[in-house]
Amino acid sequence: MGVTKANLYVDQGATYTINIAITDDEEFDLDDYNFAMAASKLYSSTIIFEGTITKVPATNSEPINSIDLTIPSEQTADAVPGKYVYDVLMTHVETEASEKILEGLLFVNQTITRI
Repeated sequence: MGVTKANLYVDQGATYTINIAITDDEEFDLDDYNFAMAASKLYSSTIIFEGTITKVPATNSEPINSIDLTIPSEQTADAVPGKYVYDVLMTHVETEASEKILEGLLFVNQTITRI
């Protein structure tokens, strides 16, 4: 599948959600895979964020298998504004073979308005 590189911009204290297209291959079954996301200051550092992944199967009206990646406000509220690295892994349930499908920089932006 290959790795896609994308930078994410997250407001401090806000919930961040993005839909990530996986494939339009009709033979691909999302249930055969688990997905995980993590972010840290450096690849060798302690994990700061762990995203929640929701599988979004293809339908007749939306023929692309995708996932929704969410970083809840509870995690972004405590984050120090700045630059982090992140990746999203896809792991086959039976074979446990993992593949990085997305990676890049994650910027936490300081916000003025507090809720």
